[in-house]
Amino acid sequence: MGQIDFSPLWVTLKTGIVASVFSFFIGIAFAELVINTKGRVRAFWDGLLTLPMVLPPTVAGYILLRIFSTRRPFGSFLSHSMGIQVVHTWLGCVVAATIIALPLMYRNARATFEQIDENVIYAARTLGISEWKIFWKIRLPMAKPGIISGVTLAFARAIGEYGATSMLAGNIAGKTSTISQQIAMVVQSGDYATAGFWCIVIIAISFACLVSINMICGKSKGIKRKRKKIMSLIVKIKKQLDNFMLSVDMELTDEVVSVIGMSGSGKSMTLKCIAGIETPDSGFISLNGRVLYDSKKRINLHPGKRRVGYLFQDYALFPTMTVMENICIAMGQRNEEKVKGWLKRYGLEGMAYTYPNHLSGGQRQRVAMLRMLAAKPECILLDEPFSALDEHVKRSMESELMEMLTDFHNPVVFVSHNRDEVYRLAERIGSMERGVLSTVRDKKKDFFMRPMSVEQALLVGCNNISEVKWQDKHHLFAVEWDSVFEVTDEQLEQTAMDMDDISHIGVFPQDIIISAGKTKTALAYADKNIIQD
Repeated sequence: MGQIDFSPLWVTLKTGIVASVFSFFIGIAFAELVINTKGRVRAFWDGLLTLPMVLPPTVAGYILLRIFSTRRPFGSFLSHSMGIQVVHTWLGCVVAATIIALPLMYRNARATFEQIDENVIYAARTLGISEWKIFWKIRLPMAKPGIISGVTLAFARAIGEYGATSMLAGNIAGKTSTISQQIAMVVQSGDYATAGFWCIVIIAISFACLVSINMICGKSKGIKRKRKKIMSLIVKIKKQLDNFMLSVDMELTDEVVSVIGMSGSGKSMTLKCIAGIETPDSGFISLNGRVLYDSKKRINLHPGKRRVGYLFQDYALFPTMTVMENICIAMGQRNEEKVKGWLKRYGLEGMAYTYPNHLSGGQRQRVAMLRMLAAKPECILLDEPFSALDEHVKRSMESELMEMLTDFHNPVVFVSHNRDEVYRLAERIGSMERGVLSTVRDKKKDFFMRPMSVEQALLVGCNNISEVKWQDKHHLFAVEWDSVFEVTDEQLEQTAMDMDDISHIGVFPQDIIISAGKTKTALAYADKNIIQD
């Protein structure tokens, strides 16, 4: 190894720094562009900006050479009109390095911008902060780790660029000769010692870049590398019971979902399978991303490890323990001051050392709820919580229950056979019919207004039901009522069902209007079912 010319090191560092600066601004700009576009336009820009990452560098270099050559319109314009020469100049090194390094900066910027909590941005907008200031004062600082990673990786990629640089800038000593080009040149001349020296230099610089990413991003207090926790419960199970097959398929987030059905339809068994008290024959259950049960992978967590709160019909308080002891044992510690605060808030002051058999039904329910919440569950299962209460206290207990759940932002499954309770408490509802759970739907717009089966109609209070036989597309015959009803195309579309799927007609009492007309017609499934007689 003879005397080493260190000009390639200077050219390489200078090129890498300038290319990183260009990549920073261009990458952030295009990241913003892609985030704010949708569909095919988004896919096009994302593909175009990522393309240099997967193309052979020589192909990228050839395309750049065709663009910036003085024999081509754009290159000629730059050369003759603006005096800018790209081919066989240091500027060519910068252009080639920028194009090759840009995808790393763009993808890091886009990914980190997409991780920012949208509510933070919405809050800034409600305060009247301009979009420009939101970007520079809020979004960019929050995206700091990803931006630093992108810039550092872009720099590391730029200093190692060879193929595109050779095609566009050539290998001119002291001018466009980078470390990568110098390595190739000295290897061809047989000087392996010098090549080895430059390899060590480029490896050391690249390794230092990677280490710096970990150190800087590890210390950064910008955006936290913690994914937003998604509160969700997924239940897809089957279990053979004595008289039917239990089949449940539902997903819910931080909401109250009710399962309504007749006694013995499988509602409570569903809750027991979720809690781990019973084991399904097959299927899958997950809570907030944790797998509780998976028959294929033979996963079946113990009930104590599931973090599922269960309010039983009879509340299941420990009879040999006082109210204080019932709650403290769920907390895992004895914090009497905290428990007394809860008891006072929910009308149980002075009952801390009372045993369950000296409490009323409403008091037992409140203690059971407090005990369940003290265990900090990630999901709550309510098994007909008002069935053991006298009718005159149910409404007040409903209000207290919902107050207790105000700060509980996790899934709640509430089973009942009482449609009034379900309507007041749940956000979405599904019905259980002989072990099969129907599609969970919005309570007001869908479930109560448009029952999809005879059983659902009976559950929501529609008792005027008749089997129908279609005479033609616009007329159906109600067998039990011995009447023919006219159905328009628009009304049939509102049902979102085919004629063959409609087997019964139902009329809610509140939808019947008596008129003085003599003809007898009916509108099936309009806003009001009108019968004229």
